[in-house]
Amino acid sequence: MTRFRAAFAALSLCAITQASVAQAADSRPCVTGAEAAALFVYVVPSTIQAVGNSCEGRLRPDGFMATGSRTLSARYAALQDESWPRAKRAALALFSMANGKAQASSAQTMGMDPAKIFENLPDNVARPLGDALIMQKVSEQVKPEKCGEIELVLSAMSPIEPRHAGALLGAVANLVGMENLSVCKVD
Repeated sequence: MTRFRAAFAALSLCAITQASVAQAADSRPCVTGAEAAALFVYVVPSTIQAVGNSCEGRLRPDGFMATGSRTLSARYAALQDESWPRAKRAALALFSMANGKAQASSAQTMGMDPAKIFENLPDNVARPLGDALIMQKVSEQVKPEKCGEIELVLSAMSPIEPRHAGALLGAVANLVGMENLSVCKVD
């Protein structure tokens, strides 16, 4: 009977291991809803600054970017210290997800993992680096013909309490197909 139990345990372990490996290969890492919400709250000030820079001269002087974006940015900036720990975990997951798509990069082949490097940086270095990356990525994504629509979205979200807006954005991330961000499903 002992051999039977040992064989059964070994087969079970193999089956579980194979199932885990298959599941890991089929699914991307995910972030929790709270981490996604924190990330959205954290990135708003840098996003507003990048949009302002990219859309300078393209918006009305009496529009929201000129009249209300500083106040909106300040409301979110006031929550950045609180949001940072969860936002950092979400950013690390994003790095990992993005790296999964670019494993053939020269940094990967040299044995360097940007997510691991970022994870091990002290916060006083990681935060400014993260802010600069946000600014760069947002600036790359802002197309001049979309400035008016972006201004409209920022204006529409301005009356919403930042934590609620972050939670809403985190909740719909999967629905709108945000590349490289997978929010864990809660059953």
